[in-house]
Amino acid sequence: MHLYSKFEQGIPVGGKIDQVKLVTGIGLLILLIACINFINLSTARSQKRAKEVAIRKVVGAQRFNLIAQFLTESLLLAIISGTLAITLAILTLPLFNTIFDKPLVLALSDPTIWLALIGFIFLTGILAGLYPAFVLSGFKPIKSLKIFRSSKRSL
Repeated sequence: MHLYSKFEQGIPVGGKIDQVKLVTGIGLLILLIACINFINLSTARSQKRAKEVAIRKVVGAQRFNLIAQFLTESLLLAIISGTLAITLAILTLPLFNTIFDKPLVLALSDPTIWLALIGFIFLTGILAGLYPAFVLSGFKPIKSLKIFRSSKRSL
């Protein structure tokens, strides 16, 4: 009711949907940048995990198992981060209410909100973990182990 503008006697009354869309777009852009940063850090860290992947492959792990492991790690990180974010939002809501002098409400009793939050957390975890999972699981065990063996000799 308050988001869409109405005209009374030629003057716009209400109508903050443009601001909501702008803030939503900025939030999604920040989340996209965070996912790209996570992908870059995971891929850069992959050289340290190459030995672990190589040993697991030699022992008999399938590529699907490795992908599942790395996606699970990414999802676990997203769940922990999402839980922390929701907790911080709940704890800081009274502070924002006093700063803005507006009654902001987080309707936690609505199951739709919980479904959206959980879905968003899982989607973020999967999207952020897909590329690193496929890169890490694609390592060739022999090449990875030779790299570590030759680097030990040079030390």
